[in-house]
Amino acid sequence: MKSILYPVSYVVIALFVAGLAVGQLLVPIVAQDMARQFPEVTHLVTPYSVLGIATIACFQICLILFGVLLYRGTRDELYTDTSRTLIKAMAAIAVVGCLIPVAVAIHLLTTMHAGGPGVLLGIIAALVSAVAFASLGALVLRAFDITRAEHTELEAVI
Repeated sequence: MKSILYPVSYVVIALFVAGLAVGQLLVPIVAQDMARQFPEVTHLVTPYSVLGIATIACFQICLILFGVLLYRGTRDELYTDTSRTLIKAMAAIAVVGCLIPVAVAIHLLTTMHAGGPGVLLGIIAALVSAVAFASLGALVLRAFDITRAEHTELEAVI
């Protein structure tokens, strides 16, 4: 009997991806609104919007890769090099998704001389998130390697 957990997980992943797509649509709208409030940054609307959309896309890709990994687990294809590569890709893309806003915020502070304590706190939060995703990726990869080795050993015994 199949568990209802998998279909529910796929629906939740799809809802998250759809919600992030709505966020991507809102990024240029918010950027235009900020440009109306602060005309000195009007020239940054397009590049910052593209980078904001790219950041959200990174997390959408991570969710899709997670869905693929979940699907592989239901098909007894989990303990393969492809799954290991998916885990590494998810961690790397999540780190990139955290570092893009850091680069944007540093540009805003240094080149535009705009921002303030909130931007600095955002940089710190994004850097901590990047380190957390990198650490989590390394931890999951190590756990995957150990589990795969034990799975292979158990298959040899059975």
